[in-house]
Amino acid sequence: MGWLRTLFLGDIGNRLDIADTEEQIRKLHLELRKTQREKNSTDASQDAEIAKLHGRVAQLELTIGALCSLMVRKQLMTESDLRQFVNSLDPEEDS
Repeated sequence: MGWLRTLFLGDIGNRLDIADTEEQIRKLHLELRKTQREKNSTDASQDAEIAKLHGRVAQLELTIGALCSLMVRKQLMTESDLRQFVNSLDPEEDS
């Protein structure tokens, strides 16, 4: 409606158009901020979940290591058997 306002209302029409545009910009800015907050919240939630999973993996690695050591100590498996088993799971493992 911009050119009609200018045609009929002159400078007042221009000021009304500017006010409308400023309002649209303000609304877009609020939407952008809301979207950014939601994204940041999602990122933080995902980061927390990833950290939790990293901790769980570390805990499981320690548990498996302890079980393997126990099996070797109890002579349920030799170190050679254990090494061969680990290499069959992950051929790149050099331990």
